[in-house]
Amino acid sequence: MQVEVDALLEGSPSGPGLAAPALEALLQRAQADCAAVVPLALAAKKARRPRWPLPALAAVSLVLCDDSYIRGLNAAHRGKDAATDVLSFEVPDEPGEVPPPVKLLGDLVVSLDTAARQAAERGHSLDDELRILLVHGCLHLAGLDHEQGGEQLRDMADAEAGILAALGWEGQGLIEAAGSLAAEEDEEEQEGDGSADSSSTTGGSSDDGKDDRGDSDDSLRAASGSQASASSAYNTDSIITRTGGSVQLVAIDMDGTLLDSRSRILPSSAAAVRAALDRGVRIVLATGKARPAALAACREAGLAGDGLLVSTRGPGVFLQGLAVHGRDGTQLSDAALPGAVVAHAFDWASASNVSCVAFLGDECATLRLTPELEELHARYYEPLARVMPSLEVLLGGAPVRKLLFMADEARVAREIAPHWAALLGDSGGGGLGGAEVMQAVPTMLEVVPEGVNKWAGLRVLLGHLGLAAQDLMAIGDGGNDAEMVRHAGVGVAMANAVPETVAAASVVVGSNDEGGVAEALERFVL
Repeated sequence: MQVEVDALLEGSPSGPGLAAPALEALLQRAQADCAAVVPLALAAKKARRPRWPLPALAAVSLVLCDDSYIRGLNAAHRGKDAATDVLSFEVPDEPGEVPPPVKLLGDLVVSLDTAARQAAERGHSLDDELRILLVHGCLHLAGLDHEQGGEQLRDMADAEAGILAALGWEGQGLIEAAGSLAAEEDEEEQEGDGSADSSSTTGGSSDDGKDDRGDSDDSLRAASGSQASASSAYNTDSIITRTGGSVQLVAIDMDGTLLDSRSRILPSSAAAVRAALDRGVRIVLATGKARPAALAACREAGLAGDGLLVSTRGPGVFLQGLAVHGRDGTQLSDAALPGAVVAHAFDWASASNVSCVAFLGDECATLRLTPELEELHARYYEPLARVMPSLEVLLGGAPVRKLLFMADEARVAREIAPHWAALLGDSGGGGLGGAEVMQAVPTMLEVVPEGVNKWAGLRVLLGHLGLAAQDLMAIGDGGNDAEMVRHAGVGVAMANAVPETVAAASVVVGSNDEGGVAEALERFVL
């Protein structure tokens, strides 16, 4: 399993060992430690749910911060105006759907100020304390929840101890350690009072109420069977499931949606996008195009660059959901076509005299540069395909993310689409597996890895941004937009959309030549 941890610092942590150079080194160690914990946390999840499929790639966002930063989050999401040690923002599984190639677990936020105090009280290093908190938080992101008590509490306590032992790390798990302290406090109270009153509590905790999924001192007390609250050395963390409200993210398709019939962005659309961005609304592209093509198309309208609609250092969903980029442009997901599919595609295209191009990420490659592929570059902004000397050289290079066939509309509908739909849909009867077809433009047919689509990509991005589907407005027209339009809180179809996408939408606006994007933004965002 591949693990990606996006780590950053927020606020200004202070205290011994938290000066600037040491802080950066601490962040790097925490990032590596988190990456080591994730596979073990997911293994603990699979032990409890054997049919749950382990992902090929798991991603976590890790934030190390100060007390002020985490206090704000704790107040906003749990209604508790106090600092805590760790907050776990889980991105839950969505039952009933094919799991995407990437599992975004969610965000971990750890206060270094609180962790440093707890390390001093427990008599071990800050690194040891961070490891204990990372184990606890990652298990929450994997779906374990000790607040439920009983078997779930024991499972999580055992998983904490097991992971710490497997990695050779010092210290008790957070649940076990908190229970031990609570037991000590019970003993001290009984010695002082000469009796035990199971209905009373000691300690100064004010976290005696429970959130929907939030931890409380009650859950920590249950670990030891004691009614005493945990020591102040242990601030209780929270696992938070994302919930939504008004539109907080807008995802816009390009061809047939943002781009008019001349493949240009209408001035009204550009103005509405700028107005929404000026108001602080996050807008991203969800397109089949490679990122360089999206940049080129948006550059003409003044929408390319940092803080605008698309940039190399901003979020977006490209290549039909194959390439998902996060806040700083970091790629969050990746998938590639099986070599057998790529080889067959180029052999078939050569025998059938059909234009075929392979997308390698931000570059394209082909075995024969045709007028159609030159049009793909000139009209649709895609990178001009590099001609490879042989199929063997192409297959031996960068992984092929998707394939695109291009011909006149009638031939695509009559010959190309039926052939490839049948071939890829019959993997058990001599066909090819691991891929599927999708169509955004009538003169093109695309072949992508199985299970990949814009909605799967947007799910990854939503989790990365800490948002839910109901926070999303998705605008599209093609059949490849139907899923994201269907699942979004506000699903918008253009008047020129295919029937499937119109049926999936909650509202229909004007066409791509009539300012439909501007209409949607004005109605639901501005």
